[in-house]
This record gives sequence, structure tokens and C-alpha cells, in this order.
Amino acid sequence: MLGAPKAGLNSAPEGDRAGQGAAVSSQGFPANQRLLRSAMFRAVLGDRCRSGDGLFTVYARENGLTRARIGITVSRKVSLRAVRRNRIKRLVRESFRHRGAIIVGLDVVAIARPHASAATNNDIIQSLEKHWTRVDHRCRKS
Repeated sequence: MLGAPKAGLNSAPEGDRAGQGAAVSSQGFPANQRLLRSAMFRAVLGDRCRSGDGLFTVYARENGLTRARIGITVSRKVSLRAVRRNRIKRLVRESFRHRGAIIVGLDVVAIARPHASAATNNDIIQSLEKHWTRVDHRCRKS
């Protein structure tokens, strides 16, 4: 049977795959939680309320909404390798998902610094949690 399609021994039947999509989409990062336009980034950066360390500089500004929104910048200065830049962005999104309730009502821009590419995942998460707390205290007008 040279022309017959080969089914993998470990491949899941179609019915099993259908349920997996729902689980993945619940962990998504919807557009209403992201800063999508450069004008949104500029508005946050223009407010100059920030928190910084060796791994990140985080800017924040009140947004008047009942949710937090985030913008993430990881330039090629941080790492020439896309894999490393994507790891940093993934960790920022993950930290924001888990700890975003701290910064409800703020627009936040997280800018990675070059040392972030060599940092461990745990170091990155700890740094971001510290920044979320700092900008919550520093950047609220009331």
C-alpha cells in the first residue's frame, strides 16, 4: 500500500482534538487587554510614571477602565535571537495574566532590557511581580 495515507500510532482521533482548542483559547490574550497602537504606547510613556531594574523598565498610566492593559517591547538590542525575545514576551504575558488583578485600571508598558535575555524564568517573573506592585502604588492619581 504505497499510496495509502499513514496514520500515526500516537495521533489523536479528530473528536479528541476538538476539545483541546477550547482549553487553549481560555488561556488567550484578548485584544482588550493589550495596547495595540503606537499612540497608546506613547500616552503611557509620556506619563513618566515608571519602575525600573536591570531586567525591565515598566511604565504605567491610569486608563479609566475596569481592566488593565499591557504593551510589551522586546527589541533586538535585548537579543538577536527571536527565540529569546519570544521567551521574554511569553513570560511577561504569563505574569500579567496571573498578577494583572493588582494593576486593574492601569495601562502598562513593559520594556525589556538587555540583561533580561540571560536571566532565568524565575528571575524574570520575580522582577515583573515587583514592578506590578510598584506601579500600582506609584501611578495612581488618587
